[in-house]
Amino acid sequence: MQVTVRAAVPQDEAVFVQAQLAGWQHAYKDLLPASYLHGSLIEERREYWREEFASNRPHQWLAVAQSEGEVVGVTCAFSAIPITHGQCCIDQLYILPAHKRKGIGRQLIAAAAAWCEQRGSQSVVLSVIEANTDAVKFYTVLGGSPRPAEPWLPPCGGSLAVLEFVWPDIRVLSQCA
Repeated sequence: MQVTVRAAVPQDEAVFVQAQLAGWQHAYKDLLPASYLHGSLIEERREYWREEFASNRPHQWLAVAQSEGEVVGVTCAFSAIPITHGQCCIDQLYILPAHKRKGIGRQLIAAAAAWCEQRGSQSVVLSVIEANTDAVKFYTVLGGSPRPAEPWLPPCGGSLAVLEFVWPDIRVLSQCA
């Protein structure tokens, strides 16, 4: 499968919503109420991505992975800015369900890390819900070191444990594809 990674364009906004919804509905199906995952979350994520695409931040990169003209994955990264303490922060990484386990996540995370590295980031950090075992395994295989982080308080209530994965050397990820 030939995959290319490119910067997102406004027409990609809907696929960011679709990818995140699919990711959450799968990974959090036993953690969050179905009424939330298939209800208010949908409009929440539409509004979130509408704002992200409209923000046009110079230190933010929205990107998509494409195969045969179809978007198969998305990512959002922030390069070294004060809010990330000089680190690259990979804030979102979602692969559409039909395209998982094909190396697309590895390509997207490598591209995001390379983009941040070109802008001065030397390390990478990202957060993941601890019970999202597929993501935890993926980031562990890529050499990330997990550490406990502040729990996430979902809008629908409750509290979920969070792990923050750190790569002190950004090159570990920027060259992992």
